[in-house]
Amino acid sequence: MRLVTLIRRFAFMAVAFAVCTTVDAQNIIYAGPDGTPTEGERCSTPEISPAQQAAVDAYLENFLAENPDAVNRQDTYLIPIAYHIITNTTGAGDVSDSDIEEQTAVLNGAFASMNIQFETASIDRTANNSWYTAGPGSGAESAMKNALAIDPASTLNFYTNNPGGGLLGWATFPDGCESCTYHGVVCLFSSLPNGTAAPYNEGDTGTHEVGHFVGLFHTFQGGCGPPGDSVPDTEPEANPRFGCPVGAVSCATPDPIENFMDYTDDDCMIEFTPGQGDRAHVQMAAFRPTMWVKVPVELVSFNATLNEDLVSFEWVTSSETNNSGFEIQMLADGQAEYSVLDFVAGHGTTTEVQHYTYTAGGLPSGTHMFRLKQVDYDGVFEYSNELEVTVGVPGTHVLESVYPNPFNPEATFRFGVNAQQNVRAELVDALGRVVSTLFEGSVSADAMQTVRIDGSGLPSGVYMIRLVGETFADAQSITLLK
Repeated sequence: MRLVTLIRRFAFMAVAFAVCTTVDAQNIIYAGPDGTPTEGERCSTPEISPAQQAAVDAYLENFLAENPDAVNRQDTYLIPIAYHIITNTTGAGDVSDSDIEEQTAVLNGAFASMNIQFETASIDRTANNSWYTAGPGSGAESAMKNALAIDPASTLNFYTNNPGGGLLGWATFPDGCESCTYHGVVCLFSSLPNGTAAPYNEGDTGTHEVGHFVGLFHTFQGGCGPPGDSVPDTEPEANPRFGCPVGAVSCATPDPIENFMDYTDDDCMIEFTPGQGDRAHVQMAAFRPTMWVKVPVELVSFNATLNEDLVSFEWVTSSETNNSGFEIQMLADGQAEYSVLDFVAGHGTTTEVQHYTYTAGGLPSGTHMFRLKQVDYDGVFEYSNELEVTVGVPGTHVLESVYPNPFNPEATFRFGVNAQQNVRAELVDALGRVVSTLFEGSVSADAMQTVRIDGSGLPSGVYMIRLVGETFADAQSITLLK
């Protein structure tokens, strides 16, 4: 407990004195909002002292010793982002929703090797001249974060403003105070994708600062001597590098100029190391456990279609973690236990929508039950819902293709059933969340229903139409392009 208190005290000092403890190195030059060259700092996140670093490293070592199962690098974690766009009262500093979504995409690309992903949870805009120019450690920064922070324990609060002095951004390290409103990252608004702060306008200021948020130091932390940045596979670096100086050496080995935690140009930064991923997972598990939510194997749909004695199965996942694959199991008519028909390999860990198919042939007549058994690499498993299929009886329903697909902002589809029943049609996003109920009610046999989809209030992306009746479940993928 005393060690945690010490770490929090160090973290408070780091937040409070971010500007004066930043490494005083070469300044960067980038294009300001009006196109004129602007000189300033790449990052004002503090370089913590050797004592602070040793305290954090000791705590993490003890944490892993006491919680050996707390970290599984095969797991993928999803962090929601609350974007707070600060403008002045004339509207300067605004960032479009599309550029914000691109920033999230940049983060997802950069952190994919770490099995960390992000989603845009909310976007708000505030016109406040004082907050628009708030710098690190200022009263304006504190007032801004106290007023706007959304659930810091479970959400990454991402602020954009124009702090002045040529500063591109800063962040707070994990410190165990999950609900403290000072946590988050702040970035120059024009450093987001499509901004004007070239060569720092591809979104990697955000990547760099979020790297600090998950617990990573600069690659030049501590210079050439141990422990460096406390990551064994990042090469030591005496000072930050700027531009993209290929082949530069400041210690005994080439400097890590392509690492997101250096100070090089956005188009030079392309990687995190595996060791940085390991450290981020431990830091988040130890200091931000509420936010550290594993992405499950999310089964969006599982359905079957019948053609004489052939049963074709289709299922869709919106995300997978540590997924070895799926057993297709059958409870034959008159039998007491399920048997395994086959195994379909999964996609391991992914936050992208995955589609699976399997066809079973030579089935006997009768009413059979089918299910999936999803199995992780470590043997943990989970069953899907059960499907009832009667071999020899015509199909239970028809789901016609959406038109148009892709669409913007409206589309339609039709469906029908062969027996009167209650039916519900839902629009589901890539994370398996229901964003709209499209239809719900009783449907008569042989009467086709036309359903309209309105995507005017939704962001671009891949969605699923999920159609569920009393005797069937079906799904269809659609794409909204704005």
